[in-house]
Amino acid sequence: MLNQLWMNPIMPIGLEAQQVRAIFFPKRKQFTFHRINMEYLVPLKALGRETVYSLLDAGLRNNLRSIGAKDEIIFSLRPQLEGVAGRMSLQGQRLARERAVLREQLAKQVQRGFQVYRAEVEADLANLKLAEALALEQRSGYESMTTAEYLLRDAVTTNVKNYRAHFELAWIYLTVLESLAEAEYHFQIAARYALEQGDWLFSQFAKRHLADACYSQAKFSEAVEHSLAVLHDNAAADLEGRYEHIRYLAAAGEVESATQNLSALVSASPVYYVQAQAEPDFRQHTAVRSMLFDLRQKRVDRISHYVHTSWQNHPLARISLPDRIDPEQLFRQTFKQHIKVMAHLPYMTLTTRENQIASLIVDDSQRRVIKELNTRSKSYELASEQKRKKWLWVNKTGAILLHVAAILLLACIFFVAIRYLADLLGVGTVLAGSDAIMKLALIILPLLLGGLLLIGFIPKGARRLFYKQIELDNTAKIISNLNLK
Repeated sequence: MLNQLWMNPIMPIGLEAQQVRAIFFPKRKQFTFHRINMEYLVPLKALGRETVYSLLDAGLRNNLRSIGAKDEIIFSLRPQLEGVAGRMSLQGQRLARERAVLREQLAKQVQRGFQVYRAEVEADLANLKLAEALALEQRSGYESMTTAEYLLRDAVTTNVKNYRAHFELAWIYLTVLESLAEAEYHFQIAARYALEQGDWLFSQFAKRHLADACYSQAKFSEAVEHSLAVLHDNAAADLEGRYEHIRYLAAAGEVESATQNLSALVSASPVYYVQAQAEPDFRQHTAVRSMLFDLRQKRVDRISHYVHTSWQNHPLARISLPDRIDPEQLFRQTFKQHIKVMAHLPYMTLTTRENQIASLIVDDSQRRVIKELNTRSKSYELASEQKRKKWLWVNKTGAILLHVAAILLLACIFFVAIRYLADLLGVGTVLAGSDAIMKLALIILPLLLGGLLLIGFIPKGARRLFYKQIELDNTAKIISNLNLK
């Protein structure tokens, strides 16, 4: 599973895959990715927003693959993940600026004594070593990491109130050396001294990691307590803090409370639905799994209600269609097909594309009605064509009679013209046959009338089929133009 991490995004410059993989998917968390695993990497390595997004994307995809789910659904979460990446990037920039300020103030520490100054220098050097360790191969990186640990231990021994040094030392113990008790101890000190020195945001940041350290030691009640303290002042906005707290509640066995809180959180952001699906602390509880399924079903029901309302307000639902076509029945058939498809759609797709899905069903119903109109029009055209072919011999007979009548008429006209010229020359008595011409003219008239009648013959029922075809085609055009108005 771990080998799948970096299949999608490119490893950011300055990070070694094997080192970071252990941080992203720690054994103490059953190799599950959580956002807090990578948060301190952002300021430590000055990761940009796009890199943070790629890492978040990779982490969630790996979580989904670990439970056999398809990771294509992550595409639907791009807007939400970009927002998360933006917030993490801003947090990382703030932490990096604070570190830069500390470096600028380093020279002033001489006034407080050489020992304090040396401790600050060691803490700053340890920060650089720590960042360097993440870019080296495993053996060299481990050596740099132990060097950073030594420098930080000396720094906090000399200046116990250096909360940044305490935090970085605890972070090394938690993520690399896995000395969890030591990590918990130094996170506690970092949170306390940060608060005493007025750095409330860093104190909250340290408390979240403190809760993570307690969770990693199976101290779930303490993890719940620390995470609740973080949420006390910023519960509404801190969605990630809420998710961590809920996860600790589930691990502590407070399933009912965790289920209720997770339901509210998932409704606020579908990202946590994806995360919850792959969360070991949730998957073991039937109540949580049932809640996630019910939430998904509620989305389907909500879309269904919206679709029916939209259809009732659609002009097509009020149009009387020809040939006894029932638009309501066609809508129900279309809706049933889409319901079967929605049963397999992921929750975040239903959430982020709710209006699109509803509009698609209504539009598809309209296309189905138009298709039915065109299908029936084609069937009437085919039936009419079959009738025409069956009685085509009648029209052909009429055409033959008209041709014969035309030939005879031309012969009569030709004879009359020659007779006229002969009269002018004084030899008209030579040409006889006036009686024959009269008889021939009497034959031409019925031939002409019969030919006209037969060539215009329309089989019984063909005219009705033709009118139905025209009616259906006109109705289809009207319905097609409904969306253009």
